[in-house]
Amino acid sequence: CTCTGRDTTLCPQCTGHLARAVGAGVPYPHSAPLTLPPVIAPGHASPVDRYRSNTERRYAAYLDHEVNAGMIAQWYYEPCKGFFLAPHTTYTPDFLVVYCDGERGYEFHEVKGEFIRPKDWDKAKMAAALYPCFRFLLAQWKDQRWHWKEIPAV
Repeated sequence: CTCTGRDTTLCPQCTGHLARAVGAGVPYPHSAPLTLPPVIAPGHASPVDRYRSNTERRYAAYLDHEVNAGMIAQWYYEPCKGFFLAPHTTYTPDFLVVYCDGERGYEFHEVKGEFIRPKDWDKAKMAAALYPCFRFLLAQWKDQRWHWKEIPAV
């Protein structure tokens, strides 16, 4: 694959994979459709949409491209239900990303659109402070592209 993983120009292999994943004829990532094919959960007869927002669906498509480009090894959606932050307060990160290089290891990615509520930002900062063994990143879809920022510990 000749993709760099960060630009908008894809090789034919990745273009084909992305078209199958999110719909035919879609340039990546600027106007990627906001739906992925639904998955069928075990024990269910009908498809189950596992993402909580259209922005998370878009980020999942982006991470699929990163896997195909060899930039990351794998990713998981909401792998940990509820990091304990305080009594009656938990935090569930959106994605766990596993890198190929072994230097960065595991990262938790919190996905947001243009507007971020202060309470959501505060929970992510608390998690970064309480769990320093992990790196927490904010992936924000803004101005028709992704922006990343490390979440600072409180």
